[in-house]
Amino acid sequence: MPINLMIDQDEKNKRLEALRSRAEKRLKLVEGGDTEAAKEKKLNRLVHELQVHQVELEMQNEELQYSRVEIEKSRDQYADLYNFAPIPYLTLDTEGHIIQHNLMAAQLLGYERKHLQHKRLINFVAPEDSHTFYSFFKTIHDASARQIIQVELITKNGERRVVQLQAIPSRHTSAGSGKDSEILLTATDITDLKKAEAEIRNTERFKHIIEGIPGMYLFLAPDHIVMEASNDYLQMFHLERERVVGYTILELFTQTASHNGFTTALQQSLLQVTYHQKPHTTPVLRYDITLPDGNLEQRYWRVTHSPVLNKHNQVDYIIQQMMDVTREYLAQQEIESSRQRFEMLALASNDIVWEWNMITGLWWWNQNLESHFGYNRATLEPGMEAWTNRIHPEDKDRAITQLMDTVINGKTECRQEYRFRRINGTYAYVLDRAYALQEGGGKTIRMLGTMVDITEQKEAEFSLRKINERFRLLLDTIPQLAWITEPDGNAIFYNHKWNEYTGTDVHILKGWEWQQHVHPEDAARIYDVWETALHTGQTALLQGRWRRASTGQYRWHTGQIIPVHNENGQISNWVGSLIDIHDQKLVEEALRDNAELRETKRKLQTERDFSRSLIDNTIDGIFTFDHTPC
Repeated sequence: MPINLMIDQDEKNKRLEALRSRAEKRLKLVEGGDTEAAKEKKLNRLVHELQVHQVELEMQNEELQYSRVEIEKSRDQYADLYNFAPIPYLTLDTEGHIIQHNLMAAQLLGYERKHLQHKRLINFVAPEDSHTFYSFFKTIHDASARQIIQVELITKNGERRVVQLQAIPSRHTSAGSGKDSEILLTATDITDLKKAEAEIRNTERFKHIIEGIPGMYLFLAPDHIVMEASNDYLQMFHLERERVVGYTILELFTQTASHNGFTTALQQSLLQVTYHQKPHTTPVLRYDITLPDGNLEQRYWRVTHSPVLNKHNQVDYIIQQMMDVTREYLAQQEIESSRQRFEMLALASNDIVWEWNMITGLWWWNQNLESHFGYNRATLEPGMEAWTNRIHPEDKDRAITQLMDTVINGKTECRQEYRFRRINGTYAYVLDRAYALQEGGGKTIRMLGTMVDITEQKEAEFSLRKINERFRLLLDTIPQLAWITEPDGNAIFYNHKWNEYTGTDVHILKGWEWQQHVHPEDAARIYDVWETALHTGQTALLQGRWRRASTGQYRWHTGQIIPVHNENGQISNWVGSLIDIHDQKLVEEALRDNAELRETKRKLQTERDFSRSLIDNTIDGIFTFDHTPC
């Protein structure tokens, strides 16, 4: 129930009048026969009391301000609890149209939430129950107490579900009408329960049906003694049937410090059902299960007690249904914790952070949207249009399609680049990374994303692309063979001169395929020179023979491979070029051959001279020997 923290206006006026009356009385006393000193003393005391009252009023005002903040926080928490509650909730207008509902309500009827909005609830009621529902709906306005009815609803696939509707008129009223403008409904699916009741009434297998009914059920006598329990109930709480049947409900649960609130809530709920003869559901309660090893497992429950009345409108027995909501409860706590962490992260981040809540349709931005792009968040559209209306027209369809593909097909991540309009009309290039938050069935219910301004990076890429285009155009105009490789040596560009000389398609020839055009005797040597350059990062000189496609002749070329460094000093590319020196090589070889011939002639002449000298000396020696006297 909402807490009224505001002071009633009549009560406030009465306090002010009482304060004024007291002040007037005090003034009259001051104006009596007292001396001037006594008057002044009383007057000072009166002023002091008024100042104390003023401080009290200011403190009350501060408390009211604090209470208002707490109410707003409670409202936000209520909205999340409403949407993710495990029980279907609906809000109707005075004509019976659905104006608000949670996820479980949509799941109960088998429709997506958007298809239920503004539909009349009576359209989903079985025809035979429509008159009953109409009478029930009409009496809600005439009674201030809670109204309960059981009807059959027809789901989207034609399945009939018996539900128990509990309704109360909202205290919110339309201006000037004096009538309630909204009706709050809870819809409890009791189809299984109704089927079980029918079986209980019409079969002698009562005990076996109760034991095997799916779910955690207890059947209690009006004095709250257990008549029967389902197998699931016994299994969940590790109880033996003999230790359950014939005992009171309160005797089944241990009285520990953490469980006292649980048993007290059960007792209060049973008393309400017995007295009012209407179903009652407890709030979420904690009761830890004792495992076979003696350890406790933390669990949270929602307990519903439903009376079964006889023909005399008296309680024959009470059906207790235990619903394990641990998962949902802890998930809600985790959602709240995650939201707090998310908001803290959004404050600490320099990126633009956004959130799209597909349940409420709201789109949220952090404060960096204003510092980066100049937008005041309070002036933007509340929904998805705040994003789509500012995407560049050429990028809009692609960006929306990619995001919706993530949502529809159950993907978890969406990464894309597009242009986003600043408040001054210019566009920024952004990198958008979004992540999907999905519910149990894999349906996306929220998207969280960050936008990073990459305009400078994009402009640098465009500038570099233009420079590369001009550089490649320059390489296409020079008479040498030229090419560009990546840092690892894989060729990514050959100029037209290379294509003309080798006869290959420069758009196909990539990587290291240039080796097939090198003379076999030179290929290994040139490859080693190239590998050494890649490891050392130094300029390499090349010389070898490359085959000319038009003649099949291998012609001598010389050139070099030069590293190109980026702003970080790292090699971003290699640029190579070759010059045809074949004719020069032939001349050098011819000159070398002539030099060798002259050297050979010189050596032969020297040998002839030496031989002639040797012969002459020999002859002279012989001649001298013959003329020596004996």
